[in-house]
Amino acid sequence: MKKTLSAVLALVMLLTSFAAFSFTADAAEPMEKHIKGVNYEYVIKNDKVTIQYAFISGNSAGKTITIPSKIDGKKVVALECMGMEEKNTKTTTLVIPDTVEKLGGIYEGGGYKTIDCTNLATVKIGKNLKSMSYNPFMSSVKKFTVNSKNKYFTTVKGVLYNKKKTKLVAYPAKKAGKSFTVPASVKTLGTRSFYYVSKLKTLKTNKVVTVADETFYYSGIKTINFGKPLKTITGESFALPSGLKKITVAKGNKYFTVKDNVLFNKKKTKLVYFPYNKKLSKYTVPKSVKTVGRYAFFYNATKKVVVPASVKTVEEGAFMVFQGKVNVPSKVVKIEEEAYLGADVGKSLTLPSTLKTIGKYTFLNADFESVDLSKTKLTQIPEGAFSSCAKLAAVKLPSTLKTIGMSAFTDTAVTSLVLPASVTKVGAYALWCESLKELTVKGADTALNEDAIMQYEDDNAEAGIINTIVIKAPAGSKAETYANEKGFTFEAL
Repeated sequence: MKKTLSAVLALVMLLTSFAAFSFTADAAEPMEKHIKGVNYEYVIKNDKVTIQYAFISGNSAGKTITIPSKIDGKKVVALECMGMEEKNTKTTTLVIPDTVEKLGGIYEGGGYKTIDCTNLATVKIGKNLKSMSYNPFMSSVKKFTVNSKNKYFTTVKGVLYNKKKTKLVAYPAKKAGKSFTVPASVKTLGTRSFYYVSKLKTLKTNKVVTVADETFYYSGIKTINFGKPLKTITGESFALPSGLKKITVAKGNKYFTVKDNVLFNKKKTKLVYFPYNKKLSKYTVPKSVKTVGRYAFFYNATKKVVVPASVKTVEEGAFMVFQGKVNVPSKVVKIEEEAYLGADVGKSLTLPSTLKTIGKYTFLNADFESVDLSKTKLTQIPEGAFSSCAKLAAVKLPSTLKTIGMSAFTDTAVTSLVLPASVTKVGAYALWCESLKELTVKGADTALNEDAIMQYEDDNAEAGIINTIVIKAPAGSKAETYANEKGFTFEAL
């Protein structure tokens, strides 16, 4: 996905193959320094310091922690991530010095960095902070303050906004009060702006037009009343809220409507969001729906969802780690990346002739035993599409297929596979399956990546595990050359 849904998705990533998802180390090797009870890991670039991680051990840092304005004589311009031991009970105030221009950061492999300190109640922001693209502060903050000379941010009653108050940047997670109405000047709710909010129960968005991705991530808000101006919101805006029970949209809104507490576009041709806490024995998507939206059913625990033939598009992450049973619509045309990642779509999956496109990691970690793609119009099986489907043993490919992407069938139970003559390219790790015994390549020009098929190392061979794969292909083909170079058994078709 484009922006990883943090903790839950991090767990999913750990279950996937190394070629599908990975967090990589920062390019520059960080240095370390202990200053007044805080351990800092940092890098220096262009004579400026970025603190990649700050860690407070025990109560040694005291009640107030002030991030240093200089380390090694260099100006500190960014704080990306911070944490502390749970036994720290003293630290309640964090001071961001005037030198710091940026808070938060993104891991190279995806995912937001956080500033999570157990009893941190007050965050004091200096005059030069200019970049905070999402709210990195987690579950303890009660109020933000900002230097009055700051040109980019301001606060009202502890809530952080951009200077013009057109964007709500961060609502303190433990701010007192059960209800909140967003000021009329605010048009945008920023990414994670209500991150881990626990005391707030009712939110009225007033004049808000745009709700960003993950706005309500792990929010305990129970009721959200969207106003008439709302124009942009997706299922990813909610991204696993822990408390949401009711959604309303003001009369006169031109873009959205709610039915049975499910959010749709105005014409009900798109199901936008099915609340995480709406757990039914069965839900049938209305036949008016043509599109199931991004992350619409993400992690929901409804026992069964029936998707009708009217649905032509299943968007990114729509049923990602959905906990019940769900079908692939019988006339679907497009299935986007991660749409059914980890979902239960049945033991045997036959995809329809209408299907033209599937995305990366579409069925990654799914539980089916066979998949029939032979009727589809697919020209590409993209990266990781069926990776880590541990029970997948039987696969039928379409005659329209041209490329098989990296890790497409990694860690499956496939024993034999037939590649149609139309296939021109097979990517790295695409067929890394310990179970694979026979590969039939019908095309003379099918090019197999050097690492397309798993090869055992010598130590595995010595342990009694040997490479017994047979490659069947036309004589003189690229596949024959590949088999000979790699030491596989070759049989001419």
